[in-house]
Amino acid sequence: MEHEASSVSLVGCLHSSIKPMEQVEYSDRSMKHVKSSSSSKFEEENLVIQRLEIAKRDLQQRIEKKVRDNSILEASLESRKQTLQKRCLELEQDVSSLQEHLLVEMDLRAALEFKMRSGD
Repeated sequence: MEHEASSVSLVGCLHSSIKPMEQVEYSDRSMKHVKSSSSSKFEEENLVIQRLEIAKRDLQQRIEKKVRDNSILEASLESRKQTLQKRCLELEQDVSSLQEHLLVEMDLRAALEFKMRSGD
């Protein structure tokens, strides 16, 4: 019985030593898969980050271009505004001058009509 107990113990020991080896191999394969999976995940995340950085640079460049374009448009608009203000002032002065001239002509006509009636 002692021999049997010892052989059972030996077999149990062998089984226990074999089983962890199988687990270790499985664990190694599992870890390789996890490492491969996490490495793949890492690469995907890097690609996403690179795409986002490219999109960010693109947007920044587009914004800078829009800012430059808007500055040019703003300067052009300001120039047009000043030109229109100047033209408006000139037209107001012309209207005022023409109104004065009209009054002079109306006075002259009234004077001529008066002379025509009184000269008869």
